[in-house]
Amino acid sequence: MKSPEEQPVLLRVVVGSQAHGLARPDSDHDYREVFVIPTSEMLSLGRGRMRFAWQTDNKFTDDEGGYEIAEWLHLLSNGAPNAVEMCFASHDPEWNAEPLRPDFNVFPTEVQQRGRLLLARDRVQAGIIGYAMNSFRKIPEKPGKWKAGMLRVLYQGLTLIETGSTSLAVPTVGWGETVRQAAANEMTDGEALDVAHTLIAQIEAADSPLPPKITPDQWAAVNDWLLTLRREVWS
Repeated sequence: MKSPEEQPVLLRVVVGSQAHGLARPDSDHDYREVFVIPTSEMLSLGRGRMRFAWQTDNKFTDDEGGYEIAEWLHLLSNGAPNAVEMCFASHDPEWNAEPLRPDFNVFPTEVQQRGRLLLARDRVQAGIIGYAMNSFRKIPEKPGKWKAGMLRVLYQGLTLIETGSTSLAVPTVGWGETVRQAAANEMTDGEALDVAHTLIAQIEAADSPLPPKITPDQWAAVNDWLLTLRREVWS
């Protein structure tokens, strides 16, 4: 039975400070992947729970994490920001995706497009706000990192709610200046929380092209695609 690190990879994207444009000279490179467990292994005795993620720092050269495709889709359906951002992240330019089968290609952009079908306003909104508040609780550990993370997710989440899309890159002007101020720990906890509360109010009041909830048709379309993938990736 293969380890998670040996499973076919469907999507590999750049995340973290390099993707956000907030990297320092000593910053590492962070990647996140979606992989698929062959169906024969998934159904085999001893496989255990299917819904898991893995984390490693030695498969390539820097930090990376990954989700089995079903776990990633499940997280998307619940608006988890770490999973949602993968729908809009840039592909790792050094990664060469290989076809799963000679006659069955699953392209990284297709994986992202299928994932976006599970984005609904209620879950995305809850995921954004929950992530932000959890980041605020971590501020004493690394003040600059978690203040910036809280505000970045809220700003990018507001864009996603308002437009149905977002970018991982933090702009050099506008709200990007606020995030960089937070990253440098040049605002107090209270000031950061005030900005967060304002953004949460805007997120809750904004109109959105996202569906209010995941519709049965959306769910069926993604589920049918997943089942097709499972049949093709038997072993």
